[in-house]
Amino acid sequence: MKGSTNEQVAVWHGHTTPRLFAEELANVGYFYNTALIGVEYTGPGANTSLALDDDIRYPRLYYHRALNKAGAKTRTDHSGFITSSVTKKIILDNLANHLFDKTIVLHHRETITELREFEHNFAKSGSSAYSAPAGKHDDLVISLAIAEVMLADARPVKQSDPGEAFIEEMQSLGVVRRKIELTEEDDEAMLKWCHR
Repeated sequence: MKGSTNEQVAVWHGHTTPRLFAEELANVGYFYNTALIGVEYTGPGANTSLALDDDIRYPRLYYHRALNKAGAKTRTDHSGFITSSVTKKIILDNLANHLFDKTIVLHHRETITELREFEHNFAKSGSSAYSAPAGKHDDLVISLAIAEVMLADARPVKQSDPGEAFIEEMQSLGVVRRKIELTEEDDEAMLKWCHR
């Protein structure tokens, strides 16, 4: 996400090892003027986060902030965003607000598709749960929600504009950086998601 415009500028979606993913993130981060990188610390993301921090020593990592017992926000000891049932609801509500207010610019069709399919359900106990429907994925939604939280915490950094050759290479790898015009159906589906 580009901080000054709240615009999606790159997406990496696929399967690889945590270490190789850390290297890919560092390469893209350096290309975008040492962009802030924040990995979901849950599951294999913990190893990616540790590789970025300890092995690669990437200089601009996001550190999750949690409320301590006194109510002050304190930084965790490791880089990355800690996803829990509490933080997931907070970041998804924040993302819903940005979508509803149209203060976010998306360029990646698969992200939009996941947003359209994403569900907010209530369990018999009355608690709520956010997730993709059975057989679907929500990685792009969660990563977008984390990016939005990171932007709120980050200081603005001037970002360089990549050259056409790099953009073409990224597009060939599935990283998309061109605007997709949303249809009225897309807008209606996302507004429904915001009002769940």
